[in-house]
Amino acid sequence: STQSTRGIGSSLKMESFVVNVTDALANIETNGYYIQDGFLGNDKLTVLRGEAERLKTDGKLQPGKISRGLSLSVEESKRSDLIAWLKPQNLGEDFPAIVNLMLHMDGLRSQLASAMSVTLDRTTFMAACYPGEGTFYVRHKDAADTISGRKITAIYYLNDDWQEAHGGALRIYANDEETSPFFDIAPKGDRLVLFKSTMSHEVLPTWTERYAITGWFCCKKDMFLEIVGEEVNDRKTTAMFSRLALLAAKKADASSSSSSSSS
Repeated sequence: STQSTRGIGSSLKMESFVVNVTDALANIETNGYYIQDGFLGNDKLTVLRGEAERLKTDGKLQPGKISRGLSLSVEESKRSDLIAWLKPQNLGEDFPAIVNLMLHMDGLRSQLASAMSVTLDRTTFMAACYPGEGTFYVRHKDAADTISGRKITAIYYLNDDWQEAHGGALRIYANDEETSPFFDIAPKGDRLVLFKSTMSHEVLPTWTERYAITGWFCCKKDMFLEIVGEEVNDRKTTAMFSRLALLAAKKADASSSSSSSSS
């Protein structure tokens, strides 16, 4: 069990689920992503959707923020979803289906960790709702290209009877080029999608409520190094602009003094 799930859910029975780990890893290695339909079944999907909607009506979902190092900011031009960071111990007995899903996903992390050559020792979770009306998330990555704490992004969709006209597809890009080929994945209910967290992706404009639970399979050590690296780079950039501004101010002052002397 990871830090995120230790000591919780002991009263919940985690039923079996089927993901062919070998097939999943082969697809992730070849294409960058893997799709598993029928992850939990329609009955569980219905209960999960109800709990996710209750997160919204209870006011637990807030505007998503853009993170950079240690800073967080709401930037509606980049993302317009509503989110909540989830910890099983904070959900308690009020959202048992969501907690059970988190246990399922963390079990998958453990299976993948055993089969991969990278450390996966933590899972972090987020619930997200795109309320419709064209809400979106621009092209971005979940992890840095250099040192990435998040290794695999896992998204479970809660949208029964999803139709193409509803929008909100997950668009995954093959590379970082502006003209990169891409693959659109419909956010259909009971669908699990896995992809490398360093892959560029976006959520296309959504025209009806779209719910999902996301888990990130992480390496705690690399996550710490990634955050520190971003913070150091941001501070270097800030310091550089401060020096440039100071030099510009000195130059302007010197020019002003020269003009005054000549007059």
